Amino acid sequence: MATRGLRACVGHFVFTFSLFPDIFPEITEAELVKAQRKAVTNFRRRLKQRGITRLEVNVRIADAAIVRDVVRALSNPEQEQAVRKLLREYFGSKPTRGLKDLLAAVPLEGIELKRDRDFGRGVDL
Repeated sequence: MATRGLRACVGHFVFTFSLFPDIFPEITEAELVKAQRKAVTNFRRRLKQRGITRLEVNVRIADAAIVRDVVRALSNPEQEQAVRKLLREYFGSKPTRGLKDLLAAVPLEGIELKRDRDFGRGVDL
């Protein structure tokens, strides 16, 4: 096994003090990077199959504990439904409405909906 570290000679004896032993000396750094990338890709693929996505969030230091608590509560099977309901009520978007619903909700008071029929300009053929 190859080692990196300090070597000391005392008389006829050579002592090697290993600081960082090479566990897999036959694997180069390029292969290790490729293996790490593949492992991360496989891990994220398995998460996606389970319906989990990876998020990275930037928050203030004071809010970090709150965000962690919310994530912890969402991952707790006993609390997740109540937490989701509370978050949707407070932060959730309103359900999208179609054009028909929007037109039905418009107040029509004071708006004249009748027009004189215009037959266009007279054209001699």
